[in-house]
Amino acid sequence: MTRAPLFVVGLLALAACSKAGLHHPAVGDHWHTAYGIFVCDHFLTPMQNITDVDGIHTHGDGLIHVHPFNSKTTGANADLGAFAKATGMTLTDTNIADEEFGSVKAGEDCNGKPMHLEVAVWDSAAATTPTIHTKDLASVAFDRDLSVMTIAAVPDGVEPPKPPWVDKLNQIRDVVSATTLPPADEVIAGDTPCPEPGTSLHILRFAKAPPMCIDAAKAYVATVTTTEGAFTVELDAKAAPKAVNVVVTLARYHFYDNSEFFQINTGAVMIGGDPVGQPAGSAGPGFSFSGERPASSAAYVAGAFGLMANDKGENGGQFFIVTAAQLPNQEPTLPVIGQVDDPDGTLAKINGHGTTSGNVFDPVTVKTITIEER
Repeated sequence: MTRAPLFVVGLLALAACSKAGLHHPAVGDHWHTAYGIFVCDHFLTPMQNITDVDGIHTHGDGLIHVHPFNSKTTGANADLGAFAKATGMTLTDTNIADEEFGSVKAGEDCNGKPMHLEVAVWDSAAATTPTIHTKDLASVAFDRDLSVMTIAAVPDGVEPPKPPWVDKLNQIRDVVSATTLPPADEVIAGDTPCPEPGTSLHILRFAKAPPMCIDAAKAYVATVTTTEGAFTVELDAKAAPKAVNVVVTLARYHFYDNSEFFQINTGAVMIGGDPVGQPAGSAGPGFSFSGERPASSAAYVAGAFGLMANDKGENGGQFFIVTAAQLPNQEPTLPVIGQVDDPDGTLAKINGHGTTSGNVFDPVTVKTITIEER
């Protein structure tokens, strides 16, 4: 289940770094592609852009970060054209242009020879033979995680090289694969029993989804205590009994204790609820389920509290809170299970730790979530 800067636009899917493989990114994935712009005989300095609203950007590190916020950058829409739009670059079959490096056109001279434009794509940092695209360059898609691309202006017969910073992909792979299983006393290996009242068990991994542990006829209030203060969530067990049951059960097992808001899109949405993923946002409690869906996109208003979903539309433990007045372009695919009550302005304080792209450089920790049954 995955992560990423979310929405100034649409919501997400269980933050989880995607497994490498030939397909296309979904909302909530967080893919990386090493890229470079090679002109004649040298690479240009990597561009920087971290204010995109659709979920494809770069930090000036030579990597394209692909973590779609909405359908504009999912599937085959996740292509170099979307990246060009986010960075302000012009990319056609005859012209590459950007305000940082100027313009390069097909036919211009390179050491006495005319250049043409192409895109070379390698499946991985270790791959040796690229696929060369010479037409529809803006439509070259991101179809696997940890791939390599060189946008090139070169003479005929010259194969563009990989970017010199391609090894950064190996560093990311090391981080993504460095998952650590929780201790045995923090795992329920068989059926998940309903938590005993006041239990001190701290469970981080569940082999199975819990049974129905709540009474849907009663009201449940979650108090979320963070390092920036506390707020409450009025959970709607009547409208979303399955999803509320999961959140209540996980909270009572202290699953959320000491986890972070790993994605905060300023003025749009914040996401938390993954205490085990490395990086945070890449895992869940060990099970998934199909929660209830709202009737329309009108449910995604300020203060809406709901659950993320993976690319199969299944839910886990990660949650989101909408901070925009209305989250645009979000289809009604994610459960909305409650409404935040925040008289002390805690959400505004948490929002201040975010960025437009969703990256969090000064984390906010969820100390604990307690549940009151009324």
